[in-house]
Amino acid sequence: MEYYTLDRILPYKTTYNILLGQRSNGKSFSVKRECVKEAFLGLGDLIYLRRWHLELKQDDVTDYFADCQVEEITGGEYQTIDVYRSRIYLAKRGEGDKIERGRCIGRTADLAGATHLKSVIKRGQYKNIIFEEFCTDGGYLRNEPNILMQFVATVFGVQYTGRVWLIGNTVSRYNPYMYCWSLKSVSKMKPGDIDVYKFQDGNSEVSIAVEFCSSLNVDNSMFFGDAKANIITGVWETQSQPQVPDTFGRFKVVYNMEIQHQDFRFILKVIQNDEKERLLLCVNANEKETCRRKVSDRIDGDPMTTTKLLPLTRGDRLVAQLIRRGKMVYANNLVGTDFQSILKNVSI
Repeated sequence: MEYYTLDRILPYKTTYNILLGQRSNGKSFSVKRECVKEAFLGLGDLIYLRRWHLELKQDDVTDYFADCQVEEITGGEYQTIDVYRSRIYLAKRGEGDKIERGRCIGRTADLAGATHLKSVIKRGQYKNIIFEEFCTDGGYLRNEPNILMQFVATVFGVQYTGRVWLIGNTVSRYNPYMYCWSLKSVSKMKPGDIDVYKFQDGNSEVSIAVEFCSSLNVDNSMFFGDAKANIITGVWETQSQPQVPDTFGRFKVVYNMEIQHQDFRFILKVIQNDEKERLLLCVNANEKETCRRKVSDRIDGDPMTTTKLLPLTRGDRLVAQLIRRGKMVYANNLVGTDFQSILKNVSI
């Protein structure tokens, strides 16, 4: 069983490195090892970044670094890592397993509260930022990709360069980074793929590497159902979503509405059966399919396009009513998971 290593992505020497894939396949372990090694060698300290301050409890961060092979990396000079008052230290184990802190090799930070670090971060001190679990099936910060860029500028400044590691399990295809940074092929990637994006900005070039890390070739009898494929193979996570029941019978579409957000496009179809019962069916929009009525985050001047579900038509009121009554069904679990992930971050 071979765990993931950074051997394939490091040669690209990209500023931003996005690692996606299966849980517990070695992504975090490999990044921690590389960053701790560089800090020990004096190449630059590391920052362990999370979204929320609540995720940076001292014991939790210490546990995160517990599997880092410190003794091997430091040639026996240190044996473990200790975290104290937001600082990360190489440490020795004394008598009775007492921890003796040695060199400071970095610090912790939360993205939501990163503004206060602008006056305390010493530019040029840091080489690596590890942003752990940047993919979430919960909510993102508003304008999060720009907030991260501002944090990177705070850490590295304009005259220094470093690396940012964004590590995520494949919990949701909806992710504002993919859209804001124009990483258009991510949702189609498979384990083992690496895509490199380069963006020219004046005289400078920003490079982003995205690796869908290879999965471990294992099976496990502890998992089953919808979660198993994501845990075992690293495919995008889906959750069970309601679909049109067989008992609904034959139906016709009585109203269509397009929902567009970032690169996601859905068609909401009000369907009605022979008994006049109605459901709201959500499907992926194909390339050619369009609707007169559209709810979109892009305003195009069309009076029938709005950013919210406003009652412009009788059909709009029907759509809103079916949503409120919980009468929404989906073409499949992936469509439903994508749609529900978006609703956690924006409201229609």
